[in-house]
Amino acid sequence: MTNSHRKMNPPRRAKIIESEYIEKSDLIKWNLEFLDNGHTQIYVWPSIDLITSLGIKGKVTPADLHLFCKNMHNKEINFISEFLEKSKILTEKDISSEHASFIADNIVKNIGGL
Repeated sequence: MTNSHRKMNPPRRAKIIESEYIEKSDLIKWNLEFLDNGHTQIYVWPSIDLITSLGIKGKVTPADLHLFCKNMHNKEINFISEFLEKSKILTEKDISSEHASFIADNIVKNIGGL
């Protein structure tokens, strides 16, 4: 499926209450407060996705990404996310506790200790 055929959720107004570039794992992290209901949610994605979505063609340095994230703090945006089909939520019956710990440890390691 190409990007032009991806199903997207409708845009929602949100305030970026936390914005960070996690250089160790080359990820962008935003904590958003949705203005329609006040709920907050953290989104994390590879920096290349942001660079591509903004149409940036030149070289982007880690310093550029740190500055961008700093400048986005407290900004209100129209946030659009990809629509994802509901998937089964894993429970303890589905995986062993060792496997669950392994997954959790790797998530923390790979996104900089959220």
